[in-house]
Amino acid sequence: MRVTRNHPDQLVLQHKPAGLIFFNAAFLLCFTFVGAWLAVNDIIYGWYLIVPGLLIPGLILMGMVWDTRITFDRTSRSIFIRRLHSYGVRSQHYDLDGFRKASLEITHFGRNHSETFRCQLEMKDQDVVFLTTDLYAIRKQPQNIADIINTWLLGAEP
Repeated sequence: MRVTRNHPDQLVLQHKPAGLIFFNAAFLLCFTFVGAWLAVNDIIYGWYLIVPGLLIPGLILMGMVWDTRITFDRTSRSIFIRRLHSYGVRSQHYDLDGFRKASLEITHFGRNHSETFRCQLEMKDQDVVFLTTDLYAIRKQPQNIADIINTWLLGAEP
């Protein structure tokens, strides 16, 4: 997630998962081409590569969020979250007065008690809004985003 605008009246954050999109496209092309090459050479197992090579990344690319834009706007006293999917756009609107702070969600899992981190918005009515579904294995990136949001909320100059 990166800051595209940091102005005293407006803070805009944008997240485009380019790495995941590239990986899925490469997965789709690689498995499909290798499977097609095997199938053309009369090796029946080529279809075992073509079908998952099209199906798995195709379903992931269809269901994933391609672009997320979060806008904090002081003039309209609102928070807009816009998510672009392959099947359309989903928008959410929250009142800025109902927003308390940005914090870090820490999840512990597994036998080794591994931790994952993501930025969340805490609302005054005890609701929590997650900015993205991405989980980070290190604290730095989501903590930086939470700090930027909290600094902007306090009205500090960028």
